[in-house]
Parts: sequence; C-alpha cells; structure tokens
Amino acid sequence: MNKLPAWKTPDSDALMAEASHIHGSLFGTDAPASLLADYARAHHECREFAGSTKAERRSVDIVLDKRLDVAAIGRLLTSGADRHLLTRKLLLVSYLAECDGKHPDFRREVRGWLPSMMQAMVVGAFGIVRMVRAKIQIAVHGIV
Repeated sequence: MNKLPAWKTPDSDALMAEASHIHGSLFGTDAPASLLADYARAHHECREFAGSTKAERRSVDIVLDKRLDVAAIGRLLTSGADRHLLTRKLLLVSYLAECDGKHPDFRREVRGWLPSMMQAMVVGAFGIVRMVRAKIQIAVHGIV
C-alpha cells in the first residue's frame, strides 16, 4: 500500500493552487511542480504560517479569490517588524524559486550602463504602477 507523505493533506491542493497564483503574480509564469509541492509541505512544517490572525487569513482569501496583484498588495500590508501572512507567503514562493537555481528571473543579466539604466527605469515605472493599483485594490476590497 502506498502511503502519502505526511505533508499531503486535504488542503494541499488548495495550497498548491495558492502557490501557483502567487508565483504567477511574482514572475508572470507557471510555477514548477516541485515548487508547488515544496510550498504545500512548508505550510505544514513551518510555524510561521500557524500564527496568523483571522483578519490576515480573510485578506489572503480575498486577494486570492479575486485574483488581485499579490506581489504589490503584500508589500503594502507589511508594516514594521510584523510581516503580514500574505508577505510571508510571498517570501516563501520567492525563496523556493531562488533555491531552485534554474529560475530565469534569478539568472537575468544586463551588460553595459545604458541597458542597465533603461531596465532600472522600466522596472521602477512598473513598480509605481503596481503600487498605485495595489492601493486601489486594498481600498476597494477592504483588505487589512
């Protein structure tokens, strides 16, 4: 008889769907299957995710259900030393993608000062647009 791994629980599929949406928001691509499985396993092994408030879980549910901009909203929800649950989830996906070593967003390289400056300006402009959109989404959907 094949026994499921200890981390494979009924909510594992929901966690993998969550990781897929967060990865798409961060990187604009589909998440590898290994990252999805590692994300679900981490939720059962790390205490960081057990200590969330009802308001945090409600906010995460709203962001995921309405397919809002997870990356931008997560940055706005964190204040001071306390990390919002959404921010902790973003950090986990980013960490898992970085640990892979094959993720294209961690191997991108620009040579020369002019291409570097142009890339920095484009990234900065997109960042500003995402932050404005996130502030609007937070206000409209009542995310705390």
